[in-house]
Amino acid sequence: MIMEQIRKQFPIPIAVLCRRLELPRAFFYRRSTKDDSELAEKIKAIAFEHPAWGYRMIMAELHKLGIESFRQGSRVNHKKIYRIYCRANLQKPPLVSKKKHTRITQPFTATPAEFPGHVWAGDFLHDRITTGKTFRIFNVLDVFTRRGFEPPIDFSLSGSRIAHNLDSLCTLYGPPRVFRQDDGPEFHSAEFQKTIRKWRIKEGVIPPAQPFNNGHMESNHGNIREELLNREEFDSLRHAQERIRQWIKSYNTERPHSALDYKPPIKVWNEYYGS
Repeated sequence: MIMEQIRKQFPIPIAVLCRRLELPRAFFYRRSTKDDSELAEKIKAIAFEHPAWGYRMIMAELHKLGIESFRQGSRVNHKKIYRIYCRANLQKPPLVSKKKHTRITQPFTATPAEFPGHVWAGDFLHDRITTGKTFRIFNVLDVFTRRGFEPPIDFSLSGSRIAHNLDSLCTLYGPPRVFRQDDGPEFHSAEFQKTIRKWRIKEGVIPPAQPFNNGHMESNHGNIREELLNREEFDSLRHAQERIRQWIKSYNTERPHSALDYKPPIKVWNEYYGS
């Protein structure tokens, strides 16, 4: 290369040499000819399988699969993944900010989860089958590990049904110390309150119009809606039950979670309980 010959004859800094020759410094450096097509195909495959994932989630999945760069056996650099991700136009559309309300809200302090089983959160989610009939999902989430428990899914979910569900979960996994919920009528039912007293659970009741104080559950609902409910149609209630439970199983056992150092929830749960 001509530049290398000049440097051998005149051993001066690259910046000085390029300035005297009126050339950009980038001209001196040899561009990498490494073929990233195989890596790009893997990134696209993960993106198409999980359309709601951003490049960091894709990067975590690549590392989980043991895919390494060909340069010195190092892990794939996040900058390279981002470049390929953008080049393929895989970016998620920006979130549209919602109108902020100036309504005065009651003070509420959420109990921070310090270990698995410390705080559970519960809330309802709604969707429709193709006939237009609405069904309900009662989700219960372990806040520390983000583990979602198998939910009851039906056209109607009474206080008695969710009380039975909570009682079953407490029998299987032990009761949480705190159960975070909104002020919905189901949580005021005699059956639900009886279950709360039976297991000596403290209620963390979120005041009206403060869903942000149940942020972990809101985030979980956003994930299930974006990754499943908004992308599929359900022919029947049974179809919805099967697909939602499949998604929860995959979420618990496979989906990397940024707040858990990109581990799936069940791995963090098992690390704590040694199973």
